[in-house]
Amino acid sequence: MHHVMESPRPGQQIDLSVEDSLEIRLSHPSGTGYRWSADRVPSCVVLRRADAELGPTKSPVRTPGQARTSVIELMATEPGDGELRLALGRPWESEPAEVVDLMLTVR
Repeated sequence: MHHVMESPRPGQQIDLSVEDSLEIRLSHPSGTGYRWSADRVPSCVVLRRADAELGPTKSPVRTPGQARTSVIELMATEPGDGELRLALGRPWESEPAEVVDLMLTVR
């Protein structure tokens, strides 16, 4: 089964079954260098896609600072649990601007 999650809350619990896929969509401003990444991935899932970006939905014109959406996709491979850490940052900065920790359980 394919699950889509928009703007998850820190501490949110996510339950998956083996072979489920999870697509996480996270908003960020364009033109600033910020991108979402999966900083910590539990061993019960594999990262399938981490660099996809969706464009604006209301306007075909790209405006600097306009919200963009990063897409991170995971596949549940074996039973287990762990913390998934998502971080919003820029490659040239050592600390992320925002972190979202999620709890994953695969059955």
